[in-house]
Amino acid sequence: MRAVEKLIPEAIIAITSSGMAVHGEVNKAYKGYISSLGAGIIQSGLLPTLAMYKGNEDSDKKKANTACLLNSYL
Repeated sequence: MRAVEKLIPEAIIAITSSGMAVHGEVNKAYKGYISSLGAGIIQSGLLPTLAMYKGNEDSDKKKANTACLLNSYL
């Protein structure tokens, strides 16, 4: 089993406990943030990407709180 596959159960627990998933389905806004997190890290680097996600937590235009996504990883 690959190392990434071992982390999947922990990721499921983090997503469900943080409120990003309702009735087993992840909110569409969070799906986009989750999928773009890796690309952002590759393109911009770790610190700028995390700063962008953390800095957008109070935006009224956001459909989801990006800080919640970071808290589930930590």
